[in-house]
Amino acid sequence: MSRDEQRHHQELHGVDYERRDVDVKTTALVGIIIVVVIGVFLIFVQEYFTSVKEETHLLVAYAPENPKLRDLRASEAQILSAYKVIDSVKRVYQIPVDRAMELIVNEAYASSQK
Repeated sequence: MSRDEQRHHQELHGVDYERRDVDVKTTALVGIIIVVVIGVFLIFVQEYFTSVKEETHLLVAYAPENPKLRDLRASEAQILSAYKVIDSVKRVYQIPVDRAMELIVNEAYASSQK
C-alpha cells in the first residue's frame, strides 16, 4: 500500500496519530493541585472526626448518672462490704471482700514462712 493509499485509508476510517506532545507543565501543575486538595481534605476529615470523638467523650463523661445504675452500684457495694450468715449448719459465712483478701494474704504469707 502506498503512502497516498494509507493516508486515504486513515482519513476514511478516522485513524490518525497525535500531532503534538502533552504539555508537561500543565500536567504537573494539575497533579500538584490535586495532591494539595486531597491533602487539605484529609486533614479536614481527620480534624472533624477528632472533634466529634472528643464531643462524644464529653457527653458521656458529663451525662447525668442513671438512678437505676446508681442504686445497683450501691446495692453491690453494700453486698461486697457486709457480713452475713449463708448457712449456719455448714458454717458458711459471707465476709467483706477487703477482709477476705487480707485473710488470704496473711494465710499465704504464713504458709510461705514455714
